Amino acid sequence: MKNYKLSESSKKNLATCNLCIVDAVEYALQFVDIGVVCGHRPISVQMSLMEQGLTKTLDSKHCRLPSHAVDLMIYVAGFGYVTEKTDPEKYRQYYGRLAGILETYCHHHGLHFRWGGDWDKDDSFNDQSFDDLVHFEIYP
Repeated sequence: MKNYKLSESSKKNLATCNLCIVDAVEYALQFVDIGVVCGHRPISVQMSLMEQGLTKTLDSKHCRLPSHAVDLMIYVAGFGYVTEKTDPEKYRQYYGRLAGILETYCHHHGLHFRWGGDWDKDDSFNDQSFDDLVHFEIYP
């Protein structure tokens, strides 16, 4: 097991999230090198993202304070940050793995979990009309 550390900017972003997310991210850091892109976001930012087609709702769990959602990025040594543009196959694999780690954590701690790669939580990853693999919702 590794014990990865968050950058200062990731810590700042994570501090806007509920304690369930904070604990889940700290747990995931044992297995995956991740950064926190976004926790809480103001409704004005959410509206801008919606206008750009980067979100589908104004009723986002990101807009609560503390946030009930977090956007994470994965870093792989020797490769860099895994994005859909850098390597679509790795992107799905790595974020699917992270989703499994976080979902397991939530299951064992009695928390609600939803991932942007399986919005309807049916374990079918090909029936989404909108994928947001970096998005995780965790709350009591």
